[in-house]
Amino acid sequence: MNVDLIGCFESSIGKGLSEECILINIDGVVQLQSGNAADGGIVQDETRDWVFGYNRYSGQCSIFYAKLWGILEVLNFIRRRAHEKVIIQSDSLEVVKALQGSVSSISYSALTRRIQCILSQEGLWILRYIPKEHN
Repeated sequence: MNVDLIGCFESSIGKGLSEECILINIDGVVQLQSGNAADGGIVQDETRDWVFGYNRYSGQCSIFYAKLWGILEVLNFIRRRAHEKVIIQSDSLEVVKALQGSVSSISYSALTRRIQCILSQEGLWILRYIPKEHN
């Protein structure tokens, strides 16, 4: 599931909106005292210009699930915009491994399977880990 980010951007320059390469950075937070979580992210185009940002309340859940909910939320939105090339970046190695099927105990959750199903239906949509300082 690795991709050359620059190559993806360069190959899509000059094409129509629906073929632009979109870069998505996802994050999530949990307030320790209440357990309330939120997720959010930013979407950039191939020139790394801001397209839109989002955030939402995730309810009471772990940081792991807050980040999964964030990925699902943005995937559903991006699908409606019909982008062909999408790179989703998360600073959670645990989330990336779970979605790539590397963490068997977590990979059977309905939320994880739902995200995996969406990613498998989209040919050039890629999920990858990015260190926190680069996210």
